[in-house]
Amino acid sequence: MIVPPDNIPFLFAAFAVVWAVFFIYAAYMSWRRQSVQRGLRELQSTAESRGGPDADEADRMGSV
Repeated sequence: MIVPPDNIPFLFAAFAVVWAVFFIYAAYMSWRRQSVQRGLRELQSTAESRGGPDADEADRMGSV
């Protein structure tokens, strides 16, 4: 009969920690992306409410 090494529980613990860190990072990046998108929408609505640049000027600014 083959007996598994004594460090197998540590391997599973490390595996679980790595996956937990990955999911926390993915959730943080999702939250951060939503925050940046919200800020961009606010900037866009502010620019539009102030009259913003005309279409030609906006095209020139976008084509860097």
